[in-house]
Amino acid sequence: MRASLSAMPTSLALLVEVDESAWASLYSTKSFPFAPPSTGKIAVKVINHYGDEVLKVYEISDGQKKA
Repeated sequence: MRASLSAMPTSLALLVEVDESAWASLYSTKSFPFAPPSTGKIAVKVINHYGDEVLKVYEISDGQKKA
């Protein structure tokens, strides 16, 4: 049987090691390169510093310039 999160001691939830260099690489305005998906579509999600989110789906083709 699984214990609920509320039943877990707080000290267990705080024992996490964070790789600072990996975290820093995510804090960027540039995307990591990826292969075009077979669906021909990508989704771009933007979250501003207020926490507002916008998601837009773009259709891509093989001939489009890679950023």
